Amino acid sequence: MKFFSLGITTLFATLVFGQHQPEKAGSIEDGNFVLSVSMEWNEQQIASLAELYDLDSLLVKALNERDLVYINDSTEWTATFNERGLLTLSKPIGTQNAVEFGRIILSDILQKAPSPPLIIHATYGGNNFSDPNVFSYHDSLACFVLPGYESAKSVFLSGSFNHWGTMQLPMTKTDTGWTACLVLPPGKHLYKFIADGRWMTDPNNRTRESDGQCSHNSVVFCYNHISRLDAYPRARRAIVADSFNGWNQRELQMQKTATGWNLPIYLREGTHTYKFIVDSEWILDPANPLWEENEFGTGNSVLWVE
Repeated sequence: MKFFSLGITTLFATLVFGQHQPEKAGSIEDGNFVLSVSMEWNEQQIASLAELYDLDSLLVKALNERDLVYINDSTEWTATFNERGLLTLSKPIGTQNAVEFGRIILSDILQKAPSPPLIIHATYGGNNFSDPNVFSYHDSLACFVLPGYESAKSVFLSGSFNHWGTMQLPMTKTDTGWTACLVLPPGKHLYKFIADGRWMTDPNNRTRESDGQCSHNSVVFCYNHISRLDAYPRARRAIVADSFNGWNQRELQMQKTATGWNLPIYLREGTHTYKFIVDSEWILDPANPLWEENEFGTGNSVLWVE
């Protein structure tokens, strides 16, 4: 049964011609995978849609023949019209592997011309995770882990680094939770997880800030410097105090290592002066020959970040 007449097709041509392309057809709406299809598209454009979103040949045939009865009665898709006069095909995300869905949504345009991350200005910053294994950053590759949520059908990562896109970064399900990795520049980044359509902050990240909408965003810093103190392995506590944080004596606590202490941190480009505080004693960096006088006559170590 052919559903559309030439007159109706002409009407759709007036509404949507030249304004809607296969690359922009996919979206997530209320937990459904939705394709918005223009009835003005020719067979080549529908073939492009099928390649982008992995559609089977019978559905493609029905689209080419404008056969909505077959689509609704014989496929997992529901076919309706939206307010823009476009044919809307929808099905629950759960009927399709979430990771594969995310791969499909990443169209060729997004891959060829990605938008640069939003710049979130920060002078310095360090991370504060309850579980240190839920985030790592090495060689510009940032990896996020969301433990648990085994019953979730899909989890996406969204943040300032992808302009808060809801479907560009699908997370991969593992035996213990979900994970996603992406290339990020050093600096401050904001993010949330989307689990089965529900936005949530990172439950393992203690650092967050207001999102301006009566909720919060998780905050993560991609490091460009590691403060190291290869000494005092028997000390109880070591802290970095610096000109960038107003010489705060508690904020930047270092992590104990086999040979001393270190602290991965993000620092804005420029010159910084600093000292270590080891069990309440202020000391210069013994590994850094660069220092300058201060008003107390004890000197400060000097660091240049490019």
